[in-house]
Amino acid sequence: AVWQENTSKLWWKWDGTTWPGAGTATSPLPAAKPDDTLTIRVQETAWQGDAKFNVKMDGVQVGGTLTASALKASNDSNVFVLKGNWASGAHNVQIQFINDAYGGSATTDRNLYVNSIDYNGKTYANTAAALMGNSTKSFTVGGNTTVGAAPYDTLTLHLSQDAYSGNAQFVLTIDGKTISTPQDVTALHSAGAWQDVSFSGNFGAGTHTVGVQFTNDAYGGSGNDRNLYVNGVDCNGTHYGSGVTSLYSNGTATFTITTQH
Repeated sequence: AVWQENTSKLWWKWDGTTWPGAGTATSPLPAAKPDDTLTIRVQETAWQGDAKFNVKMDGVQVGGTLTASALKASNDSNVFVLKGNWASGAHNVQIQFINDAYGGSATTDRNLYVNSIDYNGKTYANTAAALMGNSTKSFTVGGNTTVGAAPYDTLTLHLSQDAYSGNAQFVLTIDGKTISTPQDVTALHSAGAWQDVSFSGNFGAGTHTVGVQFTNDAYGGSGNDRNLYVNGVDCNGTHYGSGVTSLYSNGTATFTITTQH
């Protein structure tokens, strides 16, 4: 049995039969929890800042403006997961690159690259594109759309910070290769909050060294201190790390992970 709202009356529904409820609804029913998941994988070439973009599902923006940090040269991607309730069947996903910049050469150029898009656990074909200027690319997911191949590996970092005169920033490395530009951590350690940041790619079978590098330590005395905390990492559903690594000065928390492909 479920409650459902019909204008200003409440109705009780059981086995397809409805009866009027007593009285008038005085407050709205709780919003339905999101059932659908849209996963966007992107990378960038960064210059004077990171590439920023918006996502629309069937013409309606989902979430706020997102910022890429995974470098194209790393061959890995940022992973952004967006939740919603969308109808069954095919959907149109639009990725809008909004802050292009160019300084006259290949090394002074900011671009956005879409590597793949998942919808409800399936990666769809033809969902890759290069956005070399401010523009919008459209993709189809869901329904009978052709399915493609997903990256083998997903790495998730668990982070928090002490903020002072700005947020703590980190850079991700894998096997010594720089994966990301410096990125802000916003979850406050004093509040017991943790922030998950995910990356994906094909790391290759075997063991790998993951480094989470704290890059912008600051100290002003009397408890005015900027620090970074790393509560381990997850790779393909396996957690690595025992307890919290506290970085009170610039340095790197290191983890050894194992992948199968």
